[in-house]
Amino acid sequence: MLPVFLGNIFQQFYHLADTLIVGRIIGIDALAAFTASLKVEQTFAQLFLALGITVAVYTAQNFGAKKLSKINAGVKASLIISLVFYFFSIICIGIFSTNMVSMFVIKNNIEMFAYADKYLHIMMFFFIFFGMLMIFKNVLQGMGRVTPPLASGVTELIARIFCAFVLGYYFGFTGICVATPIAWLAASAVLYAGYVVSMKKQVKLLKSR
Repeated sequence: MLPVFLGNIFQQFYHLADTLIVGRIIGIDALAAFTASLKVEQTFAQLFLALGITVAVYTAQNFGAKKLSKINAGVKASLIISLVFYFFSIICIGIFSTNMVSMFVIKNNIEMFAYADKYLHIMMFFFIFFGMLMIFKNVLQGMGRVTPPLASGVTELIARIFCAFVLGYYFGFTGICVATPIAWLAASAVLYAGYVVSMKKQVKLLKSR
């Protein structure tokens, strides 16, 4: 329960930091666009979140049964499913981004829609990193590993805030848009390393028995 709780806390810090940075560096139209776009992003993120929960349960069952080969197979299958979700998200956002954003705003503002479209059309190409993050995070939690998910959460928080400040300062709204994908990639790298190390340790442990 602790990793889940802290993960939710980190998530709130991510959004709070992003909102403050966008509002102060770019302006009110960008902030409105960011808020609306974030809701669209979270809608598609549910696909990857659901996949992660499924992977966690599957991993826990096979980890308890000492079936490491099935865990590896589950990870590979999950990555393929994540790829399907990725292309589905690209198609939907690419075609319907303006329509989806309009569901979360009251006034039609051309500049705001331009910001929102820009954010979503950048973000949609990086959902694959979020999928990887969800898969490896939940696999590790299913194996009972606490440290790598916590380390990835801290890494993601630091990377997101740092990149948003630095890239936002130099590149404006575009810089802020790519801050989140960079944070996803950094957190995924930590989780993947944790997964590899955990699997190797478990293999050695089983061979020693």
